Amino acid sequence: MPIHRSPQSEIVLAICGPAQSGKDEAAQCLAACTELKYNHSTSYAALDYIYARMQNCGMHYPTKQACYDDRFNHRQLWADWIDEYNQPNPVRLYAEHLNRGSNFLVGIRKLLSSGLFMRTFRLSI
Repeated sequence: MPIHRSPQSEIVLAICGPAQSGKDEAAQCLAACTELKYNHSTSYAALDYIYARMQNCGMHYPTKQACYDDRFNHRQLWADWIDEYNQPNPVRLYAEHLNRGSNFLVGIRKLLSSGLFMRTFRLSI
């Protein structure tokens, strides 16, 4: 999926770190101090897909937000299903997320470690 961004939204900040280390909070602070747009983490961007998968597997949550809030109890499942969602294009979710206008990719450790991020996007910090 190609990434369609206006010239003023070409800045992409990749924030990577261990679970629950403040990545989202850092992005929110940067967005509050700049004109950059934060549109949730990449895990949140996958929520519709993950929520449907959870429901199909009998893991029922009253809301999508409740499913998202419980993601730390199912980290490996979320990672596996995000990988599944990204097949055959490993940057599908990230491109969709950026196309929604976000300047931040938060929680992309696997993508960064593969080197694919640097080959796909022009700038990372």
